[in-house]
Amino acid sequence: MKLAIVTIIGPANKWGYERTYFECIGNQAQLADRVYLVQSTPDHTGIDRLLAAHKNITFISEPDNWRGRVGDDDDVKLSFKSNVRLLSRNYQVGKQAAWHDGHDVIMMASSNSYVPTWAWDGVRAVAGQMLGRGEPEAMMYHCWQLGPVLLTSTRRAPWIENASRWTGVNLDYTPNIKWRPFTGKPNGAYYVDASYELTAAEFHANLKRFGFMDKWLAEPSSTEQVLRAYLNTVQHSQPWGRELDATGRAIAAAHQPDYVSAFLLNELRKIGRVPHAGV
Repeated sequence: MKLAIVTIIGPANKWGYERTYFECIGNQAQLADRVYLVQSTPDHTGIDRLLAAHKNITFISEPDNWRGRVGDDDDVKLSFKSNVRLLSRNYQVGKQAAWHDGHDVIMMASSNSYVPTWAWDGVRAVAGQMLGRGEPEAMMYHCWQLGPVLLTSTRRAPWIENASRWTGVNLDYTPNIKWRPFTGKPNGAYYVDASYELTAAEFHANLKRFGFMDKWLAEPSSTEQVLRAYLNTVQHSQPWGRELDATGRAIAAAHQPDYVSAFLLNELRKIGRVPHAGV
């Protein structure tokens, strides 16, 4: 079984991405036979460091992968449809490269997500079962890391795909990567989302790039309102008894009290999802 991970990334030097990309993509490179990293900006700051550390990363960044037109900066606003189209195309570009190189299992990821080492065997087992049964895809279970706290999974997505029977890749296809709730026992294929390790100002600045967020971000007080809305993504989780692995510990070590993750943790304490003591 040859496992590839296709990871999409924007700028690696701002909006909080600079605090997680190196650790998260490094983790992916240790798990996979090869990582296909597709970047949506011509600003490659920080990428050379990553490529020097991990020789099994294929880097893809061409004008067709970039946000906006050639010459636009990373702050250019795009509509919801344009953002979905770009995200989908960049995933498909990475999948095409991975399939062309002979990988039969392709996992999707982002620059601020990682698979904890204690879940590596689970990912490989689930992928192997998918191949053996001839199934087109398999589920991964989405967990959260908020600073030093690892939260349980409350949703899943079909982020492992069977490429062994593909005859090609449609670059215009929009993959079904929506998160889905679940009941029952997870299959052991977990990934951790560490996307909230940024300040509220960075969070606000990043969201301003998305034209469909204008209404939410119109008022000075809107940042906190948006943060409270994002609380919905984690409020049904609870602290997990599992320890953070090396990637998780590195992210936790850089955590600061003014990060969005700290705000969300405080809100979870208010509603009793996270205990005050020991956190």
